[in-house]
Amino acid sequence: MKTGKIVEIDASTHQKVQKLLPWMLDDTLSGAERFMVREHLLQCAECRADLDWQRQLQSAQPAMQAEPDVERAFAALSPRLEPRKRAARPRQGVAAWLLGAWHNLRQSQWQSWAMATQCALIVGLGLLVLKSPPDAPAQFHALSAAPSAAESAAAAGNVMVLFKPETPERELRRILQAHGAHIVDGPTVTDAYVLYLPPAGLDAALAALRREAAVALAEPLDGGAGR
Repeated sequence: MKTGKIVEIDASTHQKVQKLLPWMLDDTLSGAERFMVREHLLQCAECRADLDWQRQLQSAQPAMQAEPDVERAFAALSPRLEPRKRAARPRQGVAAWLLGAWHNLRQSQWQSWAMATQCALIVGLGLLVLKSPPDAPAQFHALSAAPSAAESAAAAGNVMVLFKPETPERELRRILQAHGAHIVDGPTVTDAYVLYLPPAGLDAALAALRREAAVALAEPLDGGAGR
């Protein structure tokens, strides 16, 4: 004669195991939780069936698709979104090279007369590059009035300043505010900036900038003032 044994299942444990089945399937449970689930599965046919169903469902799901390459998508759209910026990159690359040459020159041990000659050459080439028009820029027309000469000068900048690499941002902001300078472009990899200073008193402002300990170079971009 067969005898049956009735096993009483704790309802609270059953509910806990039901919630832990997905983590049991992923094998991410702690030691105590895993032991509790395994002991319960030996007694509960419902939870065993539920675990088997979840395992079958997981195996039937397709592999997760790779996330879209945002950088590649943006690079593909960039030619249509930023025509002006792309046209100006060759100029920026040459200007960055010139400033890099100046940075390397400062760190060399050449004689003072040779350094002065090279500085003049670098600054002269920089003026030609920065003042030459970009190749075939995209044309955009606005409905507002044409900018004045002062506004155009402020947008182009009239001073190139090279800060020492160890200059903190707070000191850089202090120098700009103290001399009424506005950043037009920068910084480059050599910590150089194109600034705009009011034409009135430009020579005095350049002299004051050169006296700042954090300023390695301050030259006008028009080739005349501040000499």
